Amino acid sequence: MSSVLVSGNTYNITVKYNLTLGCLNETHLQIALSLAGVPQNNGNPPPGQFANSHTLSTATCVVTDTYVVPFNMGAGTDNSVVIAAHSVVRNVSSPGFAGGTFVSGSTLTGNVVNHRAGNQNSFTAVNTPLVLAWEPDNNTDPSYWDSVVSADPSGNGLALLNAGADWVWESFRPLHPIDGDVIQANVSINIAAATTGTFRITCDNGYRVDLNGTTITNGGDGAAAGLVTQLSTVFATNAGLATNTDLKQTNVSAQGWQTVEAYNVSLLAGANTFTIYGVNEYQNLDDSHPGFPGFGGIGIGAAGGDPVGTNEKNPAGCLFGLFANAVPGSGTETAWGAPASGFSGDPKVAPTELGGNFPGKNWATYFTYQVR
Repeated sequence: MSSVLVSGNTYNITVKYNLTLGCLNETHLQIALSLAGVPQNNGNPPPGQFANSHTLSTATCVVTDTYVVPFNMGAGTDNSVVIAAHSVVRNVSSPGFAGGTFVSGSTLTGNVVNHRAGNQNSFTAVNTPLVLAWEPDNNTDPSYWDSVVSADPSGNGLALLNAGADWVWESFRPLHPIDGDVIQANVSINIAAATTGTFRITCDNGYRVDLNGTTITNGGDGAAAGLVTQLSTVFATNAGLATNTDLKQTNVSAQGWQTVEAYNVSLLAGANTFTIYGVNEYQNLDDSHPGFPGFGGIGIGAAGGDPVGTNEKNPAGCLFGLFANAVPGSGTETAWGAPASGFSGDPKVAPTELGGNFPGKNWATYFTYQVR
C-alpha cells in the first residue's frame, strides 16, 4: 500500500512517504536508536505519541509527505536507527473500483442470442459466442478496417486498437453476404462499484447499443444523415431490427462505419449488460451506396452501384470497448512503512533494509536504517 524512502547523514534523516493507493490524511514518524526508544503500550506503538506528525489536506489527494529530522547518531561510525513510519490513508476501502478498459475480441466477451438473415422477418433464438471476424482484405493485421478507423480524426478508433480491441461477429465470415444479417449479442461485465465511463463502437455496417435495457446510442440516423450508427431511425427500433427486411441503403448505409463513436455511460455496481445489435447490409446489383471522403486518403469510397455480395466484398464485424472510470473507496485504513528497495542521498551512506513487526498485536512494523 505504501513505501517510505530514506536518505540522510549523521545530522539529518530524510523520510519520504509514497502511496501507491489512496490519499494521505495523517503521517506519524518516530526515529530512535533502538526498538525500545519507540513509544509502545504492551508492544503496540501509539502513533499519536510519536515525536513527529503531519496533518495533511483532505481537499486534494496527497500521496507523498516528507520529513527532515535532525538526529544525533551518537558516538561511533556504525550506528543504525529504528524508524516507525505510520500513516492514515483514505479512499482505500471497498467498494472502490480500480477502473479499467475492456474490449471486444479480448476482455469483453459476449453471446449472440438472436439472429436473422436480412430477408427473414423474425429473429431466431441462438446461443453462440461472438468470435473474431474475417477482416478485409486478407485477414491480416493491421487490416483495411484497422487502418481506416485508426485514421478517424476523433481518435476513438485508435483508442480501441491501442487497447487491444479486435473485430467480432457471430461467425468468422458473414452467413448471408447478399441478403445481409442482423444479430443481437449480449455482452455482460461486473463492476465492483457504480461508476461512469465511455463506450466506443463501430460496426460494418450499422449498430444499436442498449445498456441495461436503455438505448445509449444517439438514435438511428446514419443512413439518412450523419452516418453515426448507419441505421435509419425506422430501422433502429425494436420492431425494425427484428422484422424489417429492407437492409438496402435507405435503412442500412454502406458508408459510415469508418468513424468510431463514443457514448457516455453510467454503470451499476454489479452486473451490467450491453445489448449490441449489429447489422450487415443487403448487397446486390439492385442497390447503390453513397461516396465517403475518408481520412487522409484512407477509406475513400466513390458513390456507385453495389456489387453482388460475397464474403470478401460484404464482410461483417463490430469493434467496441468499455473504458470505465476508477472509483476510490470510501473508508480509511492505517498503514505502516516497511523497508523498500532503492536509496538516494550521500553515496557514502548505505541503508540496511532490515525490520519487522513490533511485539504487540496490532501488526505495526518498523525498519532500520544504518549509517556507515
